[in-house]
Amino acid sequence: MKSSGIIKRIITVLLTTVIFSGILMPTGVSADKNEQRVVRVGWFDSSFCYFDKFGRRCGVDYEYHQKISAYTGWTYEYVEGGWSELLQMLKDGDIDLLSDVSYTPEREEFMYFSELPMGTEAYYIYIDAEDGYDIKKLVDNINAFYKENEFSDEAKSKED
Repeated sequence: MKSSGIIKRIITVLLTTVIFSGILMPTGVSADKNEQRVVRVGWFDSSFCYFDKFGRRCGVDYEYHQKISAYTGWTYEYVEGGWSELLQMLKDGDIDLLSDVSYTPEREEFMYFSELPMGTEAYYIYIDAEDGYDIKKLVDNINAFYKENEFSDEAKSKED
């Protein structure tokens, strides 16, 4: 009986030591402070990058950039403009990074893409069911159009 109490105390002390050492000595990945660089980032108004009511940058893109910065040590200089204007600035080398760029083989000729996308989107055609359309026929025609024009593998798989 006495030895099981001692074993419990030893286990408790060991677990407490491990927990506190993990809290007090974080082992996160961070960039070397000597490697800091200023990266010019394109900033355009969208639902993914915007200013809050206090004038602070926010949105999914901003948060994504902050995570990258925590890992790389980069400091950002935001360059504001319209998306098309910023895409041209990226092509011309006037900015270094632009979010929300869809991959195309043509764009790959002048820019690098991350191995994994930062997000995905799906677009659908919506119609008012009360407008008197033959909904099934309309949907069938839309799906046939996608299949014929090879817009997506998903559209092709829906014919099965």
